[in-house]
Amino acid sequence: MPPKRSLRSVPSKNRRKPFSHKQKKLQLQQKRQRKGDRRDVGTPPTVSAEDGGDERGEGSSTETGSEGEAVATVEVARLNLQPATADTDTHYDPNRYKLHFQRESAEEIERRKLRAQTQPLAPVPESEMEVSVEDIYRPGSDLDIPRRPPWSYSMTKEQLDQQEQSAFQDYLSRIHSNHRPQDLSLFEHNLETWRQLWRVLEISDVVLFITDVRHPALHFSPALYSHVVEDLRKKLVLVLNKVDLVPPEVAVAWRHYFVSKFPQLHVVCFTCFPSHHPSSTPSSPHPHPSSGRVSLRPRKRVGGTLPSAVGSRELFEVVEEMFAGKVDLSGWRQRLEGGGGGGEGGEGRKGGGGGDSGVDNTDSDSEKESGKTGKRQAEVEENDAAKVQSDSTGIVTIGMVGHPNVGKSSILNGLVGKKKVSTSRTPGHTKHFQTIFLSRSVRLCDCPGLVFPSLVNRQLQIMSGMYPVAQVREPYTPVGYLAERTPLTSLLGLVEEEGEEGWTAWGVCEG
Repeated sequence: MPPKRSLRSVPSKNRRKPFSHKQKKLQLQQKRQRKGDRRDVGTPPTVSAEDGGDERGEGSSTETGSEGEAVATVEVARLNLQPATADTDTHYDPNRYKLHFQRESAEEIERRKLRAQTQPLAPVPESEMEVSVEDIYRPGSDLDIPRRPPWSYSMTKEQLDQQEQSAFQDYLSRIHSNHRPQDLSLFEHNLETWRQLWRVLEISDVVLFITDVRHPALHFSPALYSHVVEDLRKKLVLVLNKVDLVPPEVAVAWRHYFVSKFPQLHVVCFTCFPSHHPSSTPSSPHPHPSSGRVSLRPRKRVGGTLPSAVGSRELFEVVEEMFAGKVDLSGWRQRLEGGGGGGEGGEGRKGGGGGDSGVDNTDSDSEKESGKTGKRQAEVEENDAAKVQSDSTGIVTIGMVGHPNVGKSSILNGLVGKKKVSTSRTPGHTKHFQTIFLSRSVRLCDCPGLVFPSLVNRQLQIMSGMYPVAQVREPYTPVGYLAERTPLTSLLGLVEEEGEEGWTAWGVCEG
């Protein structure tokens, strides 16, 4: 038996070395310094009020001379930041595609907090709650989208990057010099995100403008409509997403509104999670999900597939009309009719159930058959993706653009019939554009969400999901904005204390 080794005989290299608190503090400081260095790679310089800004505060525009030209820079807040890795490669930036919004000054936040504590809430009349596309976007004004400057293959990477940086800074300078910071909405200040939009618009044959049907006027930018239809001369389809969350007459009213205002626009109603099944009627060639049989149980994922999306067939018919005889869309049609994902509420399946009872009674055998069909469709899809490299002609690319959190990635998953891309309730989850082949001749391109410049109230932007709620620096003003337009105190069952003269935003939050 070998002799036992004492603690004194353990090699020094295997012993745990003491690590003092000062050393740990120094290590964290060095880590934060490396993270800050990587964060600033590829981002334009910013100027705050303390570094020479004007009297309007941190978030205001600042004019600086650069070779005789005035360039406006503003301090921006980078949202949803990710920690840097231990890798010392300074060319990698984990926050390259993060949301960049104008940063509010500390003085403005403290001023709003004081107003929330002292100013009583006053109900807003219904006439002042109405917004229109013309009022908040002002078509034809400087509230435009940045255009990609002309380029050629003879330009170097550095020349192209410098040209785009200069054009984007001029774009920001023009907007901030003509509008007060408190009047402007939160909009994207990250050039990398706008570059993603440029790439998607360039490679797309059809552009899907995704909006939330609950407030589509906030999401529809006339500047993007003009750029796609008039400048790029491409087809634009407005998708009113999440129609299962509104009454049918609301979706119909919005459809007629946009068709009358923008004649070259195609409008499609869509939802990835229908609570009802559609039933076609002679008077409604494109039925709304609420017009059909009521489903008494939630639709489950079977065989890796998602619930059938409502609106995919209508979208197929619109694209088929655009490219009649030019592109083979038989693969997409077979996917719709075969029930292998992206179907229209189970159309094309045997049985269907319901009859005159008006209730969906789809049994487990039908669900199993749907799962098998989805598996076969996945095998066909893999074979098609392998062949598409050798036969790239006759492919139509459908790009999806819009504000954050309107459901672009969910629509892509709904069309495919299974989860192909990740989704999240947090705005800005999709970082860069991604492509998925729906069939051999149809390619879907998902663009990261970005906020277009407008005059929308910032509190309304927070309420509509364009801004991450977890990163709101001062929540009292958004809550007060909501309480002045809805019976929030009665809905929450709040009781006013004695001696109080009306509710304040601070009191609602603390109550």
